[in-house]
Amino acid sequence: MGTEETCDKISYYPLYWSLTFFPGQGKNTIGMVVRDKHPLFAQFPTDSHSDWQWQSVYKDARAFYINDYPEDYKPIAQPVDDFHRNNKLAAIFELKVGKGKLLVCGFDLKDEKNPAARQLKKSILHYMNSEDFNPSQEKDIPSLQKMFTFVEPLKSTVTGEFSNALLYIDCTDPDKTFANKKTTWKVSPDWQGKEMELTIECPPGIIGSLYVCFADKDKKGRTGHLVFEGRDYESGKQDQEESWVKLHIMREDSNDGILRFKAKVKNGPDLVISKVAIMEE
Repeated sequence: MGTEETCDKISYYPLYWSLTFFPGQGKNTIGMVVRDKHPLFAQFPTDSHSDWQWQSVYKDARAFYINDYPEDYKPIAQPVDDFHRNNKLAAIFELKVGKGKLLVCGFDLKDEKNPAARQLKKSILHYMNSEDFNPSQEKDIPSLQKMFTFVEPLKSTVTGEFSNALLYIDCTDPDKTFANKKTTWKVSPDWQGKEMELTIECPPGIIGSLYVCFADKDKKGRTGHLVFEGRDYESGKQDQEESWVKLHIMREDSNDGILRFKAKVKNGPDLVISKVAIMEE
């Protein structure tokens, strides 16, 4: 998996006009160039663009930024970025790494009920097990570790009572909110929005857990990209009106007396935070 800095969500259906004149569409790309004669597609017939058999594998698909790759390097499947940004993107590409070979696919191939996903996966594996799989472009391991930073998927966590919490915030009821040990907080711009940032001033050097409760009372299937103290996470689709996530607080996180948490919408309308708590260990 990658982060927002290393990859971008791609869409089968193109954005309208441009990002500059019509922002907020949730789309950044305008199609995809496909090397249709490449042996990877021997068992997945395709034109030189993303025609209809690609539509069903585009859900949650990603493409990686390869702006620093050589100009003549051509991904096997290259989404076309909005011309105002003009990033070089790669949804399927191959590399030589040390004595090994690497093939990257940004499409979700796990859905066995999807015939297009099954066939694309079969075609990719057939290619990788053939003598044709012989990438020439080399990349070192440190650069790939930066590109493929793991983003931990979070599951809803059932919480107990917070009567002994260092901090408990009820975002809708200030009378239920309390803080101990001179702990303070600030949220910007608010508890609901496309992007939110929570800054907590806490006792230096504490360890424990940060609990954040996301509300989805209208059941719009909200998901978000979360960053806590520089670590990236993905919140799964909410299947209930409130879902808690739990993030570990390391001593290194709190040594400066400040904890920083950010949330940004991935899918659905505004994210809504309804409660926050910190439990010390």
